[in-house]
Amino acid sequence: MAKSEWKKSEWSRSLIGIIIFGVVTLMFFYIGTNVIGFSDGISVIGGLVLGFAAEFLYRKWTAHKRMS
Repeated sequence: MAKSEWKKSEWSRSLIGIIIFGVVTLMFFYIGTNVIGFSDGISVIGGLVLGFAAEFLYRKWTAHKRMS
């Protein structure tokens, strides 16, 4: 793989990871505050933890997929 292709794939992988993190965080915050009834602080912390976990799993999955 050429160096420019590698940079492009890393850039797109990073962008997708950021989008996944943001979407999961916002979804949990909305569900936590409006549906479940958690306080704002608990919903923010839970959203950040779940967003980080989702992005971590995405990175593990893409790294494993890339090595196969």
